Amino acid sequence: MLDRITKRIAYLFETGTQTESPIEDKMLAALAETLKNQKCRIIPQYPVGDYRVDIAIISDKVRIAVECDGYAYHYDSPETVVKDKQRERFLMINGFNVIRFAGSEINKDAEACSWEVLTLLRRLAAA
Repeated sequence: MLDRITKRIAYLFETGTQTESPIEDKMLAALAETLKNQKCRIIPQYPVGDYRVDIAIISDKVRIAVECDGYAYHYDSPETVVKDKQRERFLMINGFNVIRFAGSEINKDAEACSWEVLTLLRRLAAA
């Protein structure tokens, strides 16, 4: 666990970004482009309780938690999977609509992933 945290902190300092991983960087850039004409804020590492959302999309009506799941972190043990499920429930209970993307999806086509987020944002805003 400490090794993972150390790697994340090192990544933040080395890259000077607001995200914690290259897949989050890629997704953040795609979201910034796709959502540029939407009335919403895109906030990396948004705090919610004891958690942080990878990328939060916040508008007057909608709160979306965009989660970027790298295989090495999110699927390395059954305990991590359980913690992710608990975290997702906490976010939902606290008013977030959660949408998750595997790192491989983001690496393959971050723009397509960002369009899914836009579709969700529009549908939720219209409800």
